Amino acid sequence: MKTGETTFIEQDCTINHDRIEFTSGGSWIGRHRGTGKLGGLFYAYPNEQSVGTWHGDEKVSARFGREWRSCFGDVRQSVYFSWRGVRFYGVYYKSGSDMVRANTLLFLMLALLLAGSEPAMARHEGAACGLPLPEDPFGYREFIDIGERFLVRNVQIAPHPQGVIVAGELHNDRQGFFTFALFKVQLFNADCTYLGANNFAIDNFELGITRPFRVIVPHVPRAAVATYHIEFLP
Repeated sequence: MKTGETTFIEQDCTINHDRIEFTSGGSWIGRHRGTGKLGGLFYAYPNEQSVGTWHGDEKVSARFGREWRSCFGDVRQSVYFSWRGVRFYGVYYKSGSDMVRANTLLFLMLALLLAGSEPAMARHEGAACGLPLPEDPFGYREFIDIGERFLVRNVQIAPHPQGVIVAGELHNDRQGFFTFALFKVQLFNADCTYLGANNFAIDNFELGITRPFRVIVPHVPRAAVATYHIEFLP
């Protein structure tokens, strides 16, 4: 592995104990041939609030987000970090390993720039202000946990005569059936200032089902919105 390269494969991940060798798969970053999207495998160091290589000779600061229990029963956790100048979102499979499978957010930022919008993740570092900022940037195509075993993806925010429309998809990964599942969406500007909120409901929300949602947040100008937060209201 050469320091400074974006793509790499970590090698020689072997330890010796009592003359017995134990070999593990190392960390790596590769590029998808079809999409050009970067993705790979890292290792979590939660006590140090970082992720890095298997050897631990290269680590970066990480933000560990919400935990959820998957349909397979294991506990997973969202992780956000930048590796050699590229932003990644990862899933930490913390029940039985230290592995973090991650994908880049770079493709999203480029798409937003081409569309004439400033990428939300460029402002997302404001999480240090302590407000409930989102776990997911606008329009990210893979599911992101929002807690309580609900996942969100494809979130888009558009102007509306009354304010803005927030639309996307929610996935029910909880056990059971909801005749009426209530959620709340909150919007913030780049300085973590609260802009507005509204509640919305999804009827007959079954386990393992993905449902679209659409809600108007009144009196909020689209240009002011930098981040959002969606939560389940039990």
